[in-house]
Amino acid sequence: MSNLSLFPNEEAGFDISALMIEIIPRTMREIRRHSSFQEASLSVVQFRVLARLWHGTYTNKELADDIGLSVAAMSRLITGLVRRELLIRTENPDNRREMKINLTEHGQKLFQDIRGTTSRRLGERLQMLSPAERSDLRRALMLISRTLLSSSKRDV
Repeated sequence: MSNLSLFPNEEAGFDISALMIEIIPRTMREIRRHSSFQEASLSVVQFRVLARLWHGTYTNKELADDIGLSVAAMSRLITGLVRRELLIRTENPDNRREMKINLTEHGQKLFQDIRGTTSRRLGERLQMLSPAERSDLRRALMLISRTLLSSSKRDV
């Protein structure tokens, strides 16, 4: 068991980054366990692609870099999602060798449905916190988001 599991205080050498490294995978496991993207036959990586595209248009290379896959692997993943009519490829008018990737209407609806269901299920778990604790958590998460994503091109 990790020494971070007890959430030591700052005076005891609390390391925020180490705590985040421990908590984020646990949170993702909880989301996967209760997520409806499994019901939609989507992998975690496919869902992450839909989530990125929810915020706008990407190229294959941008998605690959953002998600952490090779360009070839991302291309195969995108092809599968295009076949399922969740994504659409369009030629980039500024660079004909490059394709822009967007969610289709069906992809948008599926993403919204999954995100809503997952948010509700995770929200149910967070009901064990007091209103003040949930408010503190919301503020802390917004601060983390603003801090970590300030240098990112796009956030999810």
